[in-house]
Amino acid sequence: MNKYKLIDEKNNYSPNLNDINESAQRQFFEGNIFLEMADDIVKKYSNINNKDLLYDISNAAAATLAFACESFLKALYIFENNTITNNINELWENLKIYLNTLA
Repeated sequence: MNKYKLIDEKNNYSPNLNDINESAQRQFFEGNIFLEMADDIVKKYSNINNKDLLYDISNAAAATLAFACESFLKALYIFENNTITNNINELWENLKIYLNTLA
């Protein structure tokens, strides 16, 4: 657990998430990290033959890929809807309104 604390202590960057480009970049790079994590899961456990454990590993990899996809889609949404008049809160509100019309 100490290694997680160490990386958290190093995390002193405070991005301006109100800046649309910065917010999109952060989402994109977060997606890359989740993608790398899913890839690491597959590499680490590819030789396992225990079907119960493979089920758990597969689900963990799929969940991590889902987070990667979500981050990439958010980044794409921010980039595609970036206009001078928009701010990040307006973008998320517009998305929420749109998604509610689909329900």
